[in-house]
Amino acid sequence: MKLRKKIEGFTLIELMVVMSIIAFLLLASLAGLTYGLKKARDTSRQRAIATLQTALLAYYNDNLEFPHSGTSGLNCGQTVTGSDGNTYTRCDVTSLTGLNETGSAQADNPEQAPLYQYFEEGFRSPIAISGGKDLDNAMAYYVNDDGSKYAICTLTEIASSGNVQDIAQQFQDNKWGCYCDGPLGSIIKCAGLINPTGNSQ
Repeated sequence: MKLRKKIEGFTLIELMVVMSIIAFLLLASLAGLTYGLKKARDTSRQRAIATLQTALLAYYNDNLEFPHSGTSGLNCGQTVTGSDGNTYTRCDVTSLTGLNETGSAQADNPEQAPLYQYFEEGFRSPIAISGGKDLDNAMAYYVNDDGSKYAICTLTEIASSGNVQDIAQQFQDNKWGCYCDGPLGSIIKCAGLINPTGNSQ
């Protein structure tokens, strides 16, 4: 009489342990990917600021001042107080460059923007904030009254990205950081910038 060989398989507990390990590894890799994407977007924003500064220096060489509240085509309004106690004007980046959130020319006379002529034909600035939502809420150009000093600031998705200034509570609550560059970079500290609508963390 022939004995049947007993076929052994995995127990339910063993299968659950293996599935738990796989799920943990997947979650860990997704967390790393998310961080990497945020860091890449922050790097893109910092490169955009460097590009804008190059255009600003070219403008200064031609006009002996940076665009300010009295410059034609520049949309300025809100005044902010710097850490030095002086008042500076905040202006929209879209009106400064003539480019919208995706880096394309604005429909209404982009050539009137102070910096528009300093970009190469077909230039697409990586100035979008997480998919091009509310650029002028999350990025701004600040300048003093005589146009001798400026700062360009942007929110960052990672609080420790680059040249971080003092982070206000609103950024901490939303997990957004602040990156500013230019002669007023350490004075302005992202005054008045808010979390762009529709951007999730």
